[in-house]
Amino acid sequence: MGVSLLPSNILCKIIISAQVCIHDLHFPEYIQVEDNARITTVVSQVCQHWRTATFAFPELWVHIPCHSQQLARLPQLIAHIERSQGRALTFSFYHPWTRETDEEWITFVRKYIDRAEHITILDRDPRTVLSVVMANRTPNLRSLAFRLLGGTANLAILSSECTNAFERLRYVHAYGLVIYKTDPDSSTPKPIFPPGLVEMSLDVQEIPTQTVLAPSAETLTSLTLGSRVSFKGSGPPVVLISLQKLVVSDNTDFPRGLRVPNIVRLELRNFYTRSVHQLIRTLRNTWADMPVPALQDILIGLPEDCWRNGNGPMNDMSSLFASFPCVRRVHVDTRWPLVLGGWGRALRNESYWPELRHVAVRNEETYEALRWALPDSRRDVIKVDVLHT
Repeated sequence: MGVSLLPSNILCKIIISAQVCIHDLHFPEYIQVEDNARITTVVSQVCQHWRTATFAFPELWVHIPCHSQQLARLPQLIAHIERSQGRALTFSFYHPWTRETDEEWITFVRKYIDRAEHITILDRDPRTVLSVVMANRTPNLRSLAFRLLGGTANLAILSSECTNAFERLRYVHAYGLVIYKTDPDSSTPKPIFPPGLVEMSLDVQEIPTQTVLAPSAETLTSLTLGSRVSFKGSGPPVVLISLQKLVVSDNTDFPRGLRVPNIVRLELRNFYTRSVHQLIRTLRNTWADMPVPALQDILIGLPEDCWRNGNGPMNDMSSLFASFPCVRRVHVDTRWPLVLGGWGRALRNESYWPELRHVAVRNEETYEALRWALPDSRRDVIKVDVLHT
């Protein structure tokens, strides 16, 4: 049987498998939404059979990429939406507003935004798009992502309306923004985002924890913090009692603003050795007296030039071991044997991570350095794997 004669249901499943699964991402990129839409369009133009099949499968038409310099594509986007037959939509806005195209885009968004399930905004100032989105109900919206392309934008001005506008919002990503306090003189700060979020990814400046994190303190299960995030002057630490996974990128300040008593996995990514030393000092002054016994998995990723901001192996790691006493699995992602040798020597103290059973390393050199440094008593109980990443 020729490819052009594939049954419609099989053909459409093949197309969906070729698209990026947005539901797995939560925060789709513009290019991913664009590619998904393009795949469907191209396949629908191959032959009449494929065209008929794709038109009858509304799930293929839910990806809506909006670019300010592609206003001529509006009729095509509208056709996509009509073929989706009422399904929830994924919108990605990229530089969507210019003086010449404001009205066309605004009319388009107002008509269809109530069907949005995922929204990603890449713009110099995402507040323009957000003001239009928030002026209309979005009862299906589950994920909202902002990526600021240059400049600054303070999202605090939206706080008074966010709870009502995004009542089902569960996933938030904010990159490159500034979030100031909504009202420094108010005894009851207004939340920036609605309560009930389960995942947040933040790379913003000046986080007022009481308005950004506290409203979801009981529901947040995954949190990612970028290197820009600072908790200086953010008030008392927020206790995230439901948090299971914390991902931190070259940020040593997070222990000052957070308490995460129940996390299971911690990922420290893109940490230079100097940053690791700074984090250990911060832990000594914050979390060391309040250990996190639930934590079982740690990933520490060091960039290729991890010695750039400091020299020497990571020696005094006692505060790290004290803060997370029950770790069972560790992945140290570095090509430097010196780092693993330091870890192995530290683990000669058998009161450190007594439950440790598995270590993953990058290459044979780091494997040998760790095995050589470990005491005999721990070589027998700790499995070391090479992942060749």
